[in-house]
Amino acid sequence: MSNMSQDDDEKVREKKVLSVRMDEIEYILLKKICDRKDVSLSYYANKIIKRYINKNSEKIKEKLNIDIEGIRRQLIAELKDVKFLRDLNNFEKEAIDNMYEIFKTVSEITEEKLKQLLNLSQESLDKIIFANSEELRRRNLYLDYKLGKIFKLSVEKKDRERA
Repeated sequence: MSNMSQDDDEKVREKKVLSVRMDEIEYILLKKICDRKDVSLSYYANKIIKRYINKNSEKIKEKLNIDIEGIRRQLIAELKDVKFLRDLNNFEKEAIDNMYEIFKTVSEITEEKLKQLLNLSQESLDKIIFANSEELRRRNLYLDYKLGKIFKLSVEKKDRERA
Protein backbone atom coordinates (compact mmCIF):
# COMPACT_ATOMS: atom_id res chain seq x y z
CA MET A 1 0.00 0.00 0.00
CA SER A 2 3.02 2.27 0.06
CA ASN A 3 2.44 3.54 -3.48
CA MET A 4 -1.25 4.15 -2.94
CA SER A 5 -2.53 7.69 -2.65
CA GLN A 6 -5.26 8.57 -0.18
CA ASP A 7 -7.82 8.58 -3.03
CA ASP A 8 -6.77 5.05 -4.02
CA ASP A 9 -7.03 3.93 -0.41
CA GLU A 10 -10.56 5.32 -0.22
CA LYS A 11 -11.52 3.46 -3.42
CA VAL A 12 -10.25 0.18 -1.95
CA ARG A 13 -12.17 0.78 1.29
CA GLU A 14 -15.39 1.95 -0.39
CA LYS A 15 -18.26 -0.16 0.91
CA LYS A 16 -21.12 -1.53 -1.12
CA VAL A 17 -24.59 -2.16 0.29
CA LEU A 18 -26.07 -5.65 0.36
CA SER A 19 -29.55 -6.47 1.64
CA VAL A 20 -30.03 -9.96 2.99
CA ARG A 21 -33.21 -11.80 3.92
CA MET A 22 -32.81 -14.53 6.47
CA ASP A 23 -34.98 -16.81 8.54
CA GLU A 24 -36.09 -15.47 11.89
CA ILE A 25 -34.06 -18.04 13.82
CA GLU A 26 -30.78 -17.09 12.09
CA TYR A 27 -31.62 -13.42 12.51
CA ILE A 28 -32.23 -13.81 16.27
CA LEU A 29 -29.00 -15.80 16.68
CA LEU A 30 -27.01 -13.22 14.72
CA LYS A 31 -28.62 -10.39 16.68
CA LYS A 32 -27.71 -12.04 20.02
CA ILE A 33 -24.10 -12.50 18.88
CA CYS A 34 -23.90 -8.87 17.76
CA ASP A 35 -25.43 -7.62 21.01
CA ARG A 36 -22.95 -9.66 23.02
CA LYS A 37 -20.01 -8.37 20.93
CA ASP A 38 -21.44 -4.85 20.84
CA VAL A 39 -21.23 -4.60 17.04
CA SER A 40 -23.76 -3.90 14.31
CA LEU A 41 -25.47 -6.65 12.32
CA SER A 42 -23.95 -5.38 9.06
CA TYR A 43 -20.43 -5.30 10.55
CA TYR A 44 -20.65 -8.87 11.82
CA ALA A 45 -22.34 -10.21 8.66
CA ASN A 46 -19.56 -8.60 6.61
CA LYS A 47 -16.95 -10.20 8.88
CA ILE A 48 -18.59 -13.64 8.47
CA ILE A 49 -18.64 -13.33 4.67
CA LYS A 50 -14.99 -12.21 4.51
CA ARG A 51 -13.91 -15.04 6.80
CA TYR A 52 -15.86 -17.58 4.74
CA ILE A 53 -14.36 -16.41 1.44
CA ASN A 54 -10.81 -16.33 2.84
CA LYS A 55 -11.09 -19.79 4.43
CA ASN A 56 -12.78 -21.40 1.44
CA SER A 57 -11.05 -19.84 -1.58
CA GLU A 58 -9.68 -23.21 -2.72
CA LYS A 59 -13.09 -24.89 -2.37
CA ILE A 60 -14.68 -22.03 -4.29
CA LYS A 61 -12.04 -22.48 -7.01
CA GLU A 62 -12.61 -26.24 -7.22
CA LYS A 63 -16.41 -26.22 -7.09
CA LEU A 64 -17.26 -22.97 -8.90
CA ASN A 65 -14.08 -22.41 -10.93
CA ILE A 66 -13.65 -18.91 -9.44
CA ASP A 67 -10.07 -17.90 -8.65
CA ILE A 68 -10.60 -15.67 -5.60
CA GLU A 69 -6.90 -14.84 -5.19
CA GLY A 70 -6.48 -14.04 -8.88
CA ILE A 71 -9.57 -11.82 -8.87
CA ARG A 72 -8.38 -10.09 -5.68
CA ARG A 73 -4.93 -9.35 -7.22
CA GLN A 74 -6.52 -8.08 -10.42
CA LEU A 75 -8.96 -5.80 -8.58
CA ILE A 76 -6.25 -4.37 -6.34
CA ALA A 77 -4.07 -3.74 -9.39
CA GLU A 78 -6.95 -2.03 -11.20
CA LEU A 79 -7.81 0.07 -8.16
CA LYS A 80 -4.18 1.09 -7.87
CA ASP A 81 -4.28 1.90 -11.60
CA VAL A 82 -1.52 -0.64 -12.27
CA LYS A 83 -1.50 -2.83 -15.33
CA PHE A 84 -2.40 -6.35 -14.19
CA LEU A 85 -0.18 -8.03 -16.75
CA ARG A 86 2.96 -6.27 -15.48
CA ASP A 87 2.00 -7.09 -11.89
CA LEU A 88 1.34 -10.71 -12.76
CA ASN A 89 4.70 -11.02 -14.53
CA ASN A 90 6.48 -9.96 -11.33
CA PHE A 91 4.32 -12.45 -9.47
CA GLU A 92 5.26 -15.16 -11.97
CA LYS A 93 8.97 -14.36 -11.64
CA GLU A 94 8.76 -14.64 -7.86
CA ALA A 95 6.92 -17.97 -8.14
CA ILE A 96 9.53 -19.29 -10.62
CA ASP A 97 12.33 -18.22 -8.25
CA ASN A 98 10.60 -20.08 -5.43
CA MET A 99 10.02 -23.13 -7.65
CA TYR A 100 13.71 -23.14 -8.52
CA GLU A 101 14.57 -23.23 -4.80
CA ILE A 102 12.03 -25.99 -4.12
CA PHE A 103 13.28 -28.19 -6.96
CA LYS A 104 16.86 -27.85 -5.68
CA THR A 105 15.84 -30.20 -2.87
CA VAL A 106 13.10 -32.37 -4.40
CA SER A 107 12.74 -34.08 -7.74
CA GLU A 108 8.98 -34.55 -7.50
CA ILE A 109 6.14 -32.88 -5.66
CA THR A 110 2.38 -33.10 -5.72
CA GLU A 111 0.53 -30.34 -7.47
CA GLU A 112 -1.39 -29.60 -4.24
CA LYS A 113 1.80 -29.30 -2.17
CA LEU A 114 3.43 -27.00 -4.74
CA LYS A 115 0.33 -24.78 -4.82
CA GLN A 116 0.40 -24.65 -1.03
CA LEU A 117 4.12 -23.82 -0.83
CA LEU A 118 3.83 -21.11 -3.49
CA ASN A 119 0.44 -19.89 -2.24
CA LEU A 120 -1.07 -20.21 -5.72
CA SER A 121 -4.40 -21.17 -7.19
CA GLN A 122 -4.59 -23.96 -9.76
CA GLU A 123 -5.10 -21.41 -12.54
CA SER A 124 -2.02 -19.43 -11.51
CA LEU A 125 0.15 -22.54 -11.18
CA ASP A 126 -0.93 -23.76 -14.63
CA LYS A 127 -0.17 -20.38 -16.17
CA ILE A 128 3.25 -20.24 -14.53
CA ILE A 129 4.22 -23.75 -15.62
CA PHE A 130 2.72 -23.82 -19.11
CA ALA A 131 3.11 -20.19 -20.20
CA ASN A 132 6.65 -19.71 -18.93
CA SER A 133 8.43 -22.77 -20.31
CA GLU A 134 11.30 -20.68 -21.75
CA GLU A 135 12.03 -19.05 -18.39
CA LEU A 136 11.78 -22.42 -16.63
CA ARG A 137 14.22 -24.00 -19.11
CA ARG A 138 16.56 -21.03 -18.73
CA ARG A 139 16.66 -21.87 -15.02
CA ASN A 140 17.25 -25.57 -15.90
CA LEU A 141 13.80 -26.47 -14.65
CA TYR A 142 12.54 -29.12 -17.03
CA LEU A 143 9.22 -30.19 -15.56
CA ASP A 144 6.90 -33.04 -16.36
CA TYR A 145 3.34 -33.43 -15.09
CA LYS A 146 1.76 -36.83 -14.51
CA LEU A 147 -1.25 -37.81 -12.40
CA GLY A 148 -1.22 -34.82 -10.07
CA LYS A 149 2.56 -34.80 -9.59
CA ILE A 150 5.19 -32.49 -11.00
CA PHE A 151 8.57 -34.03 -11.71
CA LYS A 152 11.86 -32.29 -12.31
CA LEU A 153 13.62 -33.97 -15.20
CA SER A 154 17.39 -33.97 -15.30
CA VAL A 155 18.98 -31.99 -18.14
CA GLU A 156 20.58 -35.21 -19.44
CA LYS A 157 17.21 -37.00 -19.52
CA LYS A 158 15.61 -34.06 -21.31
CA ASP A 159 18.42 -34.10 -23.92
CA ARG A 160 17.90 -37.86 -24.45
CA GLU A 161 14.16 -37.32 -24.95
CA ARG A 162 14.85 -34.75 -27.69
CA ALA A 163 17.18 -37.11 -29.58
